[in-house]
Amino acid sequence: MNEEKITIHMDYINGMPWIECGDDLPMCEREYSTFPVSVFVSIPCNAVAENNRIIEAVYVRAVSAVPNNDGSRTKWEGWCEKTGEADDYSCVENVLQGNTINVIRWHYPKGTQKPTQKSLEKMAAVNDTLDYMAKVIDSHPKEWPLVQDDGTVLATGPAEIVNSGTEQVNTSEK
Repeated sequence: MNEEKITIHMDYINGMPWIECGDDLPMCEREYSTFPVSVFVSIPCNAVAENNRIIEAVYVRAVSAVPNNDGSRTKWEGWCEKTGEADDYSCVENVLQGNTINVIRWHYPKGTQKPTQKSLEKMAAVNDTLDYMAKVIDSHPKEWPLVQDDGTVLATGPAEIVNSGTEQVNTSEK
């Protein structure tokens, strides 16, 4: 029997499980700029750097707003350390210059409830499926056909449940 071992590293300072960078990354939902480069940054995360230092870092994703000559767009992505009292966006320049750091694992700050990139993709897929199902249901008529045994449709009308006890009864007659 093939058993897969799952190792969860726990940050005993914050009591939060670490997420391996190869498994998932934080959401980059904080907008830094949209022109000439669209830059989005994650909230500050606790991270373990390659040299096993525990640091505060942000994940940055950037795409050039203007296409290159071949139609492609330049993309930048990576982790950068948040140092000192600097705001979350002070690290963006490091990523744009290619000065990223290697992060092994990370987690959001304790008490933060945010989706990760993979969990957001899963939620979007579920929402797409629900939207599709709603469109299919809405595209079908809200009526039931009256069909003979040979398959001939005699008429259509609103769906009724016969003898359900919900029919209107005229109580004025005695």
